[in-house]
Amino acid sequence: MDFSSLVKAVQDFWGFIWPPVLCTLALVAIAAYVAPNWCSRKRAVLLAAKPSAQSQIAFVKISKRFGIDKLLPVLTAFTLLFLLSATRNVVMVVGSLIPVEVTYDPDLLLENHADSPRTAALWFAYGGDGSVSDFRQQIQRTVDEARQKNGNDSVVSGLQYWQKTAGEYVGMIDVCKFLVLYTLCMLLLELRQRRDSLRALGRCFLLLLVLSVASATYVALFLYATDQAEYSTLEVAAVYKAPQPHMCYYGTIIPADEEKCKLYADSMQPTFHPGRKRWWWIEFAFGSVFRWVFHGLTGQRPTS
Repeated sequence: MDFSSLVKAVQDFWGFIWPPVLCTLALVAIAAYVAPNWCSRKRAVLLAAKPSAQSQIAFVKISKRFGIDKLLPVLTAFTLLFLLSATRNVVMVVGSLIPVEVTYDPDLLLENHADSPRTAALWFAYGGDGSVSDFRQQIQRTVDEARQKNGNDSVVSGLQYWQKTAGEYVGMIDVCKFLVLYTLCMLLLELRQRRDSLRALGRCFLLLLVLSVASATYVALFLYATDQAEYSTLEVAAVYKAPQPHMCYYGTIIPADEEKCKLYADSMQPTFHPGRKRWWWIEFAFGSVFRWVFHGLTGQRPTS
């Protein structure tokens, strides 16, 4: 018996089932915590709608007559998995549509790595001229070729890992955004019951505080993973385009090769602006429109 295939199947099933299960449990827990009176009312409605004993007996007889009773476990499992997956997809899709997102400028991110010897080697390998965007496009072409030639290489696998990790953190940010909206909706439903309003407000505030901390944590993890993905991108390009690291990097003059180092510094100076700078920001709904209106009212020329 091939136990490796069995273990992999169990791991794949667990990887598929635990995110929607946790997502559903989080929704139920938030509803029970923020809106207990509303949940009690809905629970009473569901219990009142429970079919009678005669209806259940009639359903069992019909199921046995047509042989449906043997398929009930399969149908129940399929329905449960479908509902769990649909719940998770709704949370992810709605969360991604909430107009608050973390964006970044790839060119500024590349400039933050301009003082690396790896960047210096790539700059010389690609001719030592052009803009940051051109330099990035050249690097990306090299990375795409590396993926096609040897996608299992360790450096390529490292890049794929960090890109996948950054995508997972984006998904968690979307989940946190949805949970914030969901918590506010539960608060409104609880306030409509006109019972224990102060307790509902206090619980909602506490839960929003927890979700804010979780969102900030995932934002920080996303930025770290994105920066590591950029580092891995330069590493992949350097391995396949410029395997020999250059002895110079921006801002340093090595006496052993002062002329080449000065040439490198002069060639990068019009393009790169060395030094750590902010390459990311949080974009809110219609932020660019508001900025355009603000620039128009203040007499400044809009930049976007």
